[in-house]
Amino acid sequence: MDRAGDSPTARLGRDLGCRLLLLDTATAHPVDPEGVAPEPALRQALLTAVNDHNGRIPGVLHLSVPGGSGSRGSGSERSGSEGSGSGGSGERAGLGAAGVSNVLAVEVPAEEPTVLVAVELPGMDTSLLHHLATAAAVETARQGMLREHERRLGSELLAQLLDARVDPHAAREELAAHRLPPDDLVVLAVPQENGAEQRDLHLALSRRRVPHLLLNRSDLLLALLSDSPGDLSAVHRRLGLRTPIGLSSRTSLDRLSEARDEAVWSLSLARSSAGGLVRYGDDTAFTVLRSHEEARAIVERVLGPLTAYDRANGTDLVGTLRSFLVNRRSWQRTAAALNVHKQTVMYRVQRVEELTDRRLAETADITELWIAFQAHALLRGDVLR
Repeated sequence: MDRAGDSPTARLGRDLGCRLLLLDTATAHPVDPEGVAPEPALRQALLTAVNDHNGRIPGVLHLSVPGGSGSRGSGSERSGSEGSGSGGSGERAGLGAAGVSNVLAVEVPAEEPTVLVAVELPGMDTSLLHHLATAAAVETARQGMLREHERRLGSELLAQLLDARVDPHAAREELAAHRLPPDDLVVLAVPQENGAEQRDLHLALSRRRVPHLLLNRSDLLLALLSDSPGDLSAVHRRLGLRTPIGLSSRTSLDRLSEARDEAVWSLSLARSSAGGLVRYGDDTAFTVLRSHEEARAIVERVLGPLTAYDRANGTDLVGTLRSFLVNRRSWQRTAAALNVHKQTVMYRVQRVEELTDRRLAETADITELWIAFQAHALLRGDVLR
């Protein structure tokens, strides 16, 4: 990797006699994690300009950086896409005592929103700036490949941590290398829709300087994060405020497996409440089911006889009960869902009542069976709808 501040874009800027910065549009952080960050006033001017244009870069922005002579205050101005030659716009911006002027910004083609900022570009040539942005896209792609390699290594590490296949001392060193505190962690679980999501999330979080590890496991995307409100908020916004997200309680390195179970449990509750983030232990509509221990106790007490009978006889009375409850205790709909005769459903339900000593015509018994079956579904990472 190039030394800090000596990226291909930075070298190209020196060759042209100007300063070029390749930055993340949303945060104004350098795309290269080793890159030199822009001055606070310049960073704020860029963020303000991008916000004024709803997160996009329309054409070329002339940034006004407050603090220097000739500055017009914080803001931005759209220029035409054609080159301005020798700087026909006449716009200048200062940066305090540093006296920075003539700051331009243009969008760079990339997976994540990226911007090229030019300080003192000769002639304020916007045509040249667009050519530079195309060249900068090559560096952005190179950074993307480095981040992908980083993601794969992090995924392997998280799998080893969750399966307790790493020596505790070595695990602490690995977490420190990823800037994750071993005693102040959370595990996050979210439905995995496609294989690109992990890569996209890793790139976005890396751009936002959020320490993390990601892992695809079954149909879930798991993340290990620090228990920081700012980091969790960044992840929540990136995934979408309506996306169902399960979050473990605050945990440490020695109980990551339990934290994973807590996150999956919380995700089941989030799915049942039509989205949003649910943290393990928070009040939910299923207050009685706030822990694995309580859920297991309810399942064993109420559904234990059914599961024991199913194991001994190769039947699926638990599945029949699930379908019967989901289908609002309709014999016909349950029979259609299970692809059996209505009389078969009636016989199975009668057997359920005998084994559980509960009657599905009684409100109290229905309520207890419903809660028990909800607990059973949640323990399996499912929800009863």
